Amino acid sequence: MPYDYPVLEAVLRLVPAVLAGNSVLLKSSKDTPMMADYICDAFKDVAPGLVQSFFVDYKDTSYFMK
Repeated sequence: MPYDYPVLEAVLRLVPAVLAGNSVLLKSSKDTPMMADYICDAFKDVAPGLVQSFFVDYKDTSYFMK
């Protein structure tokens, strides 16, 4: 697995959603929590709040998905 795989995986799904006019809530992996912050910082210049991130562990994720 390449070292930039988490960023690539997120961007491949994030860019089409943003281009379609949607805002994105990005949940990062517990193994790479700073990846979401870097991506959000990159999109701050485009529009503030367009891409947001949150950090929860696996068991709390099911609460947000209901």
